[in-house]
Amino acid sequence: MPSTPERAALSFRRLRTNREHPASSLELARAYSKRMPSTHVFSHATAAMIHGIWLPRRLESDRRLHISVPAGTRAPQMVGIIGHEGVAGGITRVHGFPVTSLLQT
Repeated sequence: MPSTPERAALSFRRLRTNREHPASSLELARAYSKRMPSTHVFSHATAAMIHGIWLPRRLESDRRLHISVPAGTRAPQMVGIIGHEGVAGGITRVHGFPVTSLLQT
């Protein structure tokens, strides 16, 4: 199916958005979370953004999602995702998103 401005493809396979402009990081996180395995959590700058922590502009404008997985598990490797292995610390849910704890983030 050809891409049109109103059907801009997201960075993740088989996920699309009906928006003329690229999706925000939060919209990308929402889209990814629908297919995300239960062992994956948002971490690093993505978790900070979900928690509502202030981020420097360079991190705020980087739309790649940080995803952490348990130690010994293969971290996701795809366009738009920065995978990390080894979730240390607590995991919580914020606005329905699985994220590293505020302290860990």
